[in-house]
Amino acid sequence: MTQEDNEETKTALSENDIKKTTFHNGIGRICRKYNIFEYKSPRQPLSIDEFYKTMGYAYLYACSNKECSIDDITITFVREGRPKKLLSFFNEKGYNITKYEKGIYHVLKKDHIDIQVIVTRELGNDYLWLKALSDNLTLEDAIRLVQAAEKETDIEGRKRIESILNLTSRLNANKDWMKEGKDMQAFRYLFEDEFKEKDKRIEDLSEQLQSKDEQLQNQSEQLQSKDKEVKSLKEEIEHLKDLLKQNKIAMF
Repeated sequence: MTQEDNEETKTALSENDIKKTTFHNGIGRICRKYNIFEYKSPRQPLSIDEFYKTMGYAYLYACSNKECSIDDITITFVREGRPKKLLSFFNEKGYNITKYEKGIYHVLKKDHIDIQVIVTRELGNDYLWLKALSDNLTLEDAIRLVQAAEKETDIEGRKRIESILNLTSRLNANKDWMKEGKDMQAFRYLFEDEFKEKDKRIEDLSEQLQSKDEQLQNQSEQLQSKDKEVKSLKEEIEHLKDLLKQNKIAMF
């Protein structure tokens, strides 16, 4: 999910989507037939009001789909920082909170929709691309991102990686290490568009210089040709002068 800072994503994954997706980590552990993901960008809050809004969306989704039971739905909240007030609210309301692994919390209550909260800042390196959607990316994570990107060979996978890296570079543009990274070959992936633009400019300038060189070469050849003509004319004049002297014809 690659949303701008002021955007949010609310996505419902159907059973067909799940069948097409193989989950190899804790994020997909609670997934059922329909799975709603609420993604908050780095500076957006994940409040109690947002919880109720998403719950309302889940119930509306169930009502609008005759094949959907509320027991078939899960909700996943994704945010960079831990939503302390929301987690405290869950505790107060009797929800059982289980930490699957770093950054993944299962929130469960009888007769309620299963919920999980993902705190991307706390995630391990297995979730590197999800952690990358942050404006607090570290140099170490950036290096791991680039190394992972270099290993990707699938065309569609590379397109997704480029989208994430482009967003990551914009979110962290003011970081000192990011500015310095522009001079490092290892970070070329993070600035691929910028490098392509510069390469195009260099190519255009090279073509212009080559054209100028050809023009100068042509002008030089023309000047050499004129020099030869002038030299030939001088030689003819000298020859005529010699003839005049031989015939004793006065000049002027």
